[in-house]
Amino acid sequence: MAFNITSSAQLLLPPKLLPPSTPPSPPLTSVRSLAAPFKGILAPFLLHTLLHKAASTLLPHVLPAATYTALTPTDRLYLAQKLPATAHALLVALPSLHIHLVDQPWRKDLVAPYPAQLDRLFAAHVGFTAYDLALMAVAGGEHWSAWVHHVLGGAGAVASRYFGIGYFPAVFLPTEITVVATNGLWVLQKIGRGGSDAYGRWLWIRAVLFVLFRAPAGAIGLWYALKVCKENPIPSTPPADSASPHKPSPLATLIDQFNRFPGITGYLTAANYFAFTLLNAYWTRLVFTALFRFGKTRGVERSAAY
Repeated sequence: MAFNITSSAQLLLPPKLLPPSTPPSPPLTSVRSLAAPFKGILAPFLLHTLLHKAASTLLPHVLPAATYTALTPTDRLYLAQKLPATAHALLVALPSLHIHLVDQPWRKDLVAPYPAQLDRLFAAHVGFTAYDLALMAVAGGEHWSAWVHHVLGGAGAVASRYFGIGYFPAVFLPTEITVVATNGLWVLQKIGRGGSDAYGRWLWIRAVLFVLFRAPAGAIGLWYALKVCKENPIPSTPPADSASPHKPSPLATLIDQFNRFPGITGYLTAANYFAFTLLNAYWTRLVFTALFRFGKTRGVERSAAY
């Protein structure tokens, strides 16, 4: 049975924003088998593991001997991880952008459309997340936000594949493009070029990518959802005391869309969406803190040179 968020909203929203008393859109009752969310994740898991192994094997031959020797075992582990992590970022972010900007499967309905390509992207994301969580567990010392990101992202992708609901988790897939710049910065830092001009340029590139993708993702996703709801309002009839057709607000229609989610899935989806939005805001602050700190340090160095 689908949950009903309307009763909770009645405490917070004025009557004109609430869904009308007419029957809402039909709930989404079709779910896939328990095995469906895990189908197709073994291949990307093995691919990223093999890429890691290949990078780990090549590192001693690519890096200067002194640089490689100075790396700790954990550094070597994460340095090899940058190859599969960058590959995953590109292979997920770029196709998901195409889905959002070109295919636009959710332009009339936020719940029912579930493209096959998106399902494959979720499978790839779950496979990579499993690989990366295993690496994080072995290496240790990873920032808490990375664990939150991986657990929520992996769980959201698995749930999306099970229920066949994709829009809200898919909003954040294009943000993976920022990983490319973050990985580049990490590599430069570990090979002793953390104060170079190249490092400064990559700090700017990362900041721009965060401004374009990660920081506004939650707000843009919500704006698009309300736009869809405004252009495709839920079916309704005029109130008894009105002769004019009743047009529900976009927010009321969005609430109706969430009412179609099975069980408590709507609540969990909203919580996941909110958590990712806050996490992206937190990371954006850290990114600009690092950028300004680098600029300040370079400014002091230039002043000292004169």
